[in-house]
Amino acid sequence: MPKSVLEWTPVTRSKRDFGTIRKRVNGRWQAYYDGLDQDFHRAPAAFTAKSDAEAWLAAERRLIQNDEWTPAVATSESAPVGGSLRALRRVLARVP
Repeated sequence: MPKSVLEWTPVTRSKRDFGTIRKRVNGRWQAYYDGLDQDFHRAPAAFTAKSDAEAWLAAERRLIQNDEWTPAVATSESAPVGGSLRALRRVLARVP
């Protein structure tokens, strides 16, 4: 039995020094990282542009570097929400 197209489509992942960004089969970009609490933190939703995924990772990294990151904040911002753009704006609003 032949495999479906989705099983054969390779995903693209970017090598970075913090977090991971990968292009999903549907063309959207997914970002995630391992937090200081050793938990896996995923962006609120997949992004249409790679630059949006990069901005989300940069904001999370900045929180960690400025000692402002907490698991509660990361969990609430990383949890799936109805409006991913709204969640991204909340994260970016905290960045000076």
